[in-house]
Amino acid sequence: MLFTLTSNQCNLYGYVAQTSFFGSAVVPDLSSYTVTTIRVDAPNMPLGYDLGKTIFSLLPSYKSGTVIVVGTEATVFLRGVLKNSAGEVIALQVGQVTSLSDPNWSPVTLFTNKVGKFALLGLKPGRYELKLFTDPPQSKIFEIPADKTGIYDLGNLIIP
Repeated sequence: MLFTLTSNQCNLYGYVAQTSFFGSAVVPDLSSYTVTTIRVDAPNMPLGYDLGKTIFSLLPSYKSGTVIVVGTEATVFLRGVLKNSAGEVIALQVGQVTSLSDPNWSPVTLFTNKVGKFALLGLKPGRYELKLFTDPPQSKIFEIPADKTGIYDLGNLIIP
């Protein structure tokens, strides 16, 4: 995967470093004791993968170095349609998706459009609980299979 780095200090137009088959991206000319903002981008990253944090503020000291690790374990772009037990779409609703497999995973907010469709980025295989902020609250447990990456379509997800 190709990563590019842009900086507020070195190059106003375009990237200052890029990964290649030779190795990691290196920015050798940052000024010491000056705050520099580095932005990481992966223009050809596959759908479903998540870079995580992409903007970093660095304060290099004299002859120092900083390693920036990017990426998360997320490999799934989830989509589907929420319906109630009568088969009607659940339109314009908000909810939250929580991982039951990974207690350290941050919950993601979900919105449905007027035909009940939703899409979520930054998930990984495992079990999840979808909770709708309705009165009374409704929930549904679903699973993303271990071998899935990229787009995973849940189809119609029935909320009882």
